[in-house]
Amino acid sequence: MSPCGPRGFTLIEVLIVVVMVAILAAVVMPYALDRVGDSKQTTAIYNLARLRALIYEYKVNHDRPLSGLLIELTVSTDKQGNIGTGAAYPHGPYLLDIPLNPMSDSNVVTAIAVSPATAGNVTGTGGWLYNPSTAELWIDHVDLIRE
Repeated sequence: MSPCGPRGFTLIEVLIVVVMVAILAAVVMPYALDRVGDSKQTTAIYNLARLRALIYEYKVNHDRPLSGLLIELTVSTDKQGNIGTGAAYPHGPYLLDIPLNPMSDSNVVTAIAVSPATAGNVTGTGGWLYNPSTAELWIDHVDLIRE
């Protein structure tokens, strides 16, 4: 113990440290929040590429595109696209479930009749936009519709 008695932090010193930490947090938080949005966008684009590859694989295996809901990707099918189980249905399932669009946390597939999809087709609440006649797929989000 020092001859002057116990020594601690003064109220001013503690307040200065608290203010410095608050300033640092105010500077760093916007960057951290932007990274969350960037990671959602990257995941959406990855899921889109994965789904497009599986749609192409289905089309090659069956000589026809999927229905408007992409349900055929989650079940076993025969060459004609009939759903079933066993050795007579060798194709699929390609996925356990349709992946989420992380921008809306939805995996709902909305069938559209135009290609390419435009901002007017975006529902804003769905996961994916799919044109069954062309087998084309897009992200159901206004900022990512062009991907």
